[in-house]
Amino acid sequence: MILFSGVSCDLYNGFWYVSALNIGPVYDNSLRCTRYLKSLESLVLLENGLTGELPQEMGSLVNLRRLVLGGNKLFGQIPSSFGGLKELLILDLSMNKLSGSLPWTLGNLTSLLKLDLSNNMLEKELPSTIGSLKNLTLMDLGRNNFSGGLVQSLQGMVSLKEMVMSNNPLLGGNLNGIQWQNLQNLEFLDLSNMGLTGNIPESMTELKRLRFLGLNNNNLSGSPSPRLASLPCISALYLYENDLAGKLEFSEGFYRKMGKRFGAWNNPNICYQAELMLSTSNQFHSLFVIGGDGGWVLPKSRNHEMYNQWASQNRFKVDDTVHFKYKKDSVLVVTAEEYDKCHSARPVFFSNNGATVFKLDKPGLFYFISGVAGHCERGQKMIIKVLEPETAPPLSSKENTTTVSSHKSGAVEMAAISSPISVLFMVSFFGLLFI
Repeated sequence: MILFSGVSCDLYNGFWYVSALNIGPVYDNSLRCTRYLKSLESLVLLENGLTGELPQEMGSLVNLRRLVLGGNKLFGQIPSSFGGLKELLILDLSMNKLSGSLPWTLGNLTSLLKLDLSNNMLEKELPSTIGSLKNLTLMDLGRNNFSGGLVQSLQGMVSLKEMVMSNNPLLGGNLNGIQWQNLQNLEFLDLSNMGLTGNIPESMTELKRLRFLGLNNNNLSGSPSPRLASLPCISALYLYENDLAGKLEFSEGFYRKMGKRFGAWNNPNICYQAELMLSTSNQFHSLFVIGGDGGWVLPKSRNHEMYNQWASQNRFKVDDTVHFKYKKDSVLVVTAEEYDKCHSARPVFFSNNGATVFKLDKPGLFYFISGVAGHCERGQKMIIKVLEPETAPPLSSKENTTTVSSHKSGAVEMAAISSPISVLFMVSFFGLLFI
């Protein structure tokens, strides 16, 4: 393979073929020319200012394995010809202005691992063929205008680890038409602000790997099952802003474990142990948003110490967590030597899910860098110093409590959630994306 400024070429039978494109800003829709690139396997045009409609001709790129056109200004419908891209593994059309309904031909993409169509204006009913995507591990259809409820075929997506349908306020319907127990790999489920009605189905309590469940800002009714609190991996449960009723039969240990990662407020007819949650609030640790409102982004100025200056303004303790918010980037935890070189072939930790949460589990120094080529060198890196515990010798588990630190300069307390997609594409695909 030869790489010429974002264009990768492979030699086959004595001829050079373009196999991947990853180029800078293009302020016109030149996608129609891609029909001549029959051997193209990867097309990445992130945040290029592309306008216009997606051409039907792109459906002829039958060797495509990755199609990433997120963060542009594309509008119109998703062409039905995309159903011919049967080798596709990653399809990301997020953060555009796409509208209309999803083509039923998307169900032909049976090799697909990641589908991200979030932050568009897509509408109408979800096609039942979407349930044919049995290899899909991540599906984000959030922030659109879908309607007609969740289709039953979703229960056939048995490989799914992360499902985000939130902020589709017109979707409506209820949750009882889906056999949730079939989705045993599901770890992250966000169904908030969807206009859902009815009760929370008992089958959701069978999701043994579920870490995050967001059902807030709907019109759900009935009394939630006590078994929700017994899910072995649950670390965040949000039920607020619904019409739930009755008494929550959750254990004291559940409230102590969840803290502010459990929410059931603004359910007028529900009763739960709010006083117990308040009495244990002093046991919660802080979660800091890296960079404050700006998030984890490439510094716009030449201030290469921007993140270290931010870190120096905050006080980090053992078991505090740090939250990285970003788009089309990544977070690596590396050694001191790798931090200085701005490179790591085998990082201690890697995540590229856009909302990474990392727990500072020991005292000492933690070294963070961006995984995007050139970003670390230009200042997107940070060292966090975690203080030694103040009490010595250690107290017993019953006595050991930690007071939440005061909020300083962008440090806010939030729910500590770890999305399951952190490692999924680290080796296979996203490593290529940031070369």
